[in-house]
Amino acid sequence: MNLTPGTTENCFLHKLDAIPARHWFAILIVFLSLIFIVGLDARLLERADEPRIAGISAEMALGGSWLMPHLNGKVFTETPPLFFWSTALSLKTFGMNDFGAKLPAALSAIAGAAAVFLLLRKMRYSGFVAFLGGFMLATSLPYWGNGRKCMTDIMLAGFIALAMYGFYALTQSTHFRNRLGWFLFFAASLSGALFSKALIGLGIPCSALCAWLLLDQIFFRKAIVWKHWFLLFGGALLSLLPVGFWLWLVYHNYGYDIFYSIFWTNNMGRFFGSHAEHIEPFYYYLEKIPAQFQPWTILAWCGVAYHIRNAWKKHDRSRESLFMLCWLLIPYLALTISAGKRNVYVLPLYGAEALLAATFAHALLALTIARKWLEYKSVAVTFRIAGWVFIFTIPLLCLIGALCTPQLEFQLFMLWGPLFFVLALILWTRPGMRLRGTALLCAFAGLYITIDTFLTTINDNQESYQYVFLEARRHMDAENTDQLFLLSSAERVQGAAVFYMGRTVPHAETSEIAAIRKKYGNAFFIADDPHPDLEATGVENVRVQLYRLKSTKKKLNQDQI
Repeated sequence: MNLTPGTTENCFLHKLDAIPARHWFAILIVFLSLIFIVGLDARLLERADEPRIAGISAEMALGGSWLMPHLNGKVFTETPPLFFWSTALSLKTFGMNDFGAKLPAALSAIAGAAAVFLLLRKMRYSGFVAFLGGFMLATSLPYWGNGRKCMTDIMLAGFIALAMYGFYALTQSTHFRNRLGWFLFFAASLSGALFSKALIGLGIPCSALCAWLLLDQIFFRKAIVWKHWFLLFGGALLSLLPVGFWLWLVYHNYGYDIFYSIFWTNNMGRFFGSHAEHIEPFYYYLEKIPAQFQPWTILAWCGVAYHIRNAWKKHDRSRESLFMLCWLLIPYLALTISAGKRNVYVLPLYGAEALLAATFAHALLALTIARKWLEYKSVAVTFRIAGWVFIFTIPLLCLIGALCTPQLEFQLFMLWGPLFFVLALILWTRPGMRLRGTALLCAFAGLYITIDTFLTTINDNQESYQYVFLEARRHMDAENTDQLFLLSSAERVQGAAVFYMGRTVPHAETSEIAAIRKKYGNAFFIADDPHPDLEATGVENVRVQLYRLKSTKKKLNQDQI
């Protein structure tokens, strides 16, 4: 069975491929803007990473050091500052709120999906295939979920996708001016990846590109093209200059220990395991494959087999197949060898999976047997019913969200789900392939927006720290005190404190409670465990609770009794 694209008379597919690429790109950008930006402030910051990163960025925006990230007054060396810079600027522009904290991640996700579209076009695929690639990347649940969170990893994924696109375009350029432009674009994208997540931002794209150049020049070109190697290593060296200058400033202002922690401990230490954080067995990522790139995982890994066959048979697009495979498999092997592992670390490889899944899906649709199968009336009826079910999923999720969160205020984002449902319903009932395709895109957008604005907000009061800190501020105002302390708190609590209180909050140990009582008389504490000298206020989430100092008069009466 031949899966080579372009060998079919499939009229349906031909119509989609005939639509101009600029139209597909415009549709994609609108779709990306909807699913990543609409209702971005509906869900509060939660779990470990979001409050911590938002707090570091807020500290910058509130007048802290822009050279070196700080977490509640202490130097934070785990991640370079690019994401914190962009988030701090967003917070200064849009205010100290959830939208401003998440916007840089959303824009990074949009850039990554757009890069996949442009890369597929540069590989001479049709606008429809390019749209499929960007669409599958954006709608893969882990990628989309991280694109709506205050997380650094999505910015890394976006810059790596741009770097891969830039280098491929660089190798295809023939004119010096174009080549220079693509070279600078490639170097700038690599530098952005480095500034987002340190050396992994250089290791993932460069390992994939080195493997691609080597295999391509050995098996296809039958000659070493030194120019391409010079451009690759030249771009990598150029990308190090901004990061090197920043590290020099850090060394000059903060000393050797901070420099060593940034350069070695949080890079090589994580890889070799000397920095004992997120240590997992070598098969960790293999176990996580079913959960990665959902709901397109099957298409992606079938695409791996398809493109291996395509490269082995040396078909027309074998070099492009090799590029996609190297982007996925080579870094995947390196990440497997690494001691430190998290599922989010493979996010930069989702771009490669989107390329593989989209091109394989197009090849399947191009089969003559697929055209004949789609002509059966029963198949058409099945798709029609599935479309109705898919569209009516939106109001069902809205209803579940409304029933589970009756205290949810009626805000603007609550209009988006019903609006997209009505729009999809109107378009789906009209004849015509384009109108029904638009209806399905509206349903997709409405479904994803509904998930993040209705369902994920159900546990906001329990998962987010906003409620605890706002109540702390209310209690402090009522009792005319500004003394708030974090008692043996985790990094996430410290970040949330800066973000919600608008200032650094002092950290205290349990042994200091008596001294605090003597100095201030009255104070409040955010703590995760009770203490005999503190009494609970009843304000809590799943991890921390608000406490106040126990009254000395009450304690004296109890002692007398």
